[in-house]
Amino acid sequence: MVGDGSDAHPFCISMTSTAMLNTVSKLHSWVAPWVLHMDCTFKLNDNEFPLVILGVTDGAQQLHVLSISIVSHRTTEVYQRVVQGLKDLVSKVLLQVTFVPAYVMTDAKLAERRALLSVFPEAQPLMCYFHVKKACEDKLRGNAEKELILQDLTDLHSTLSQGEFDTKFSTMFRRWFVGSSDFALYFYHQWVQGDFREWQIFRSAPGVASTNNAVESLNANIKKYFICRKRFKLGKFCCMGFVWFRYNMLYNVITVYILMQVYWPSGYLTTTSRTYLRIFWLIVRCSTRRGSQTAPHCGK
Repeated sequence: MVGDGSDAHPFCISMTSTAMLNTVSKLHSWVAPWVLHMDCTFKLNDNEFPLVILGVTDGAQQLHVLSISIVSHRTTEVYQRVVQGLKDLVSKVLLQVTFVPAYVMTDAKLAERRALLSVFPEAQPLMCYFHVKKACEDKLRGNAEKELILQDLTDLHSTLSQGEFDTKFSTMFRRWFVGSSDFALYFYHQWVQGDFREWQIFRSAPGVASTNNAVESLNANIKKYFICRKRFKLGKFCCMGFVWFRYNMLYNVITVYILMQVYWPSGYLTTTSRTYLRIFWLIVRCSTRRGSQTAPHCGK
């Protein structure tokens, strides 16, 4: 879906490859259950469009990227197109494989969660524990009981059943309320009764990732090593995404599929969109040819 970034015509381009999608065909042979992760990173291009990464983690907590996308709007509808596009593509490329994750993990972003669950309604949603702890640390800044409460949070995360969690939290809540009533109420409404309460280890099977740290680490590496913490024009940044696929993720790009379920109501197609399409077509053609294996660095 290529638009001009307006509310009526959001901009969305996703990139993947057959080599990356082949990971899906191996998922059923993994001993430990796997998790589908979704995360965004920012400050990569002048338009402030976020980069969305979809990937799975195995029992060793290793990330296997399935697609990267550039979107203009952080809405459920746009995210849903990204996820649904990946699911549809897997069914077309891997005819004998069903892509049905048992778990999906996001940060505390309701639009991302809703998009994943709308495409995979039977999946168990998980909340990244790292972000729960980070949010609590920020809320407790300057609080004399910070270290004690954070230790309690670790104990709550390690509970093995809902009953054990309820018992421990009831005791801790009464203790917190004496000296940190604001935090106690915040924690109860946000992380116990809120939309993102699935951060305890009993919510998933043994060996399943409990954080989004694998994706966060990839995001940090993209900024540090690939774009050198610079910002680029959107067209150039999109092209750099193909270079990343070509040189840093696989040596032979058999197919670089652009999820352009181009939806142009009433024949809508701007000059900007035509330019993007031409650029991507040229890059796809070049990426399938043999050439130097020296990867361009930092957009040069």
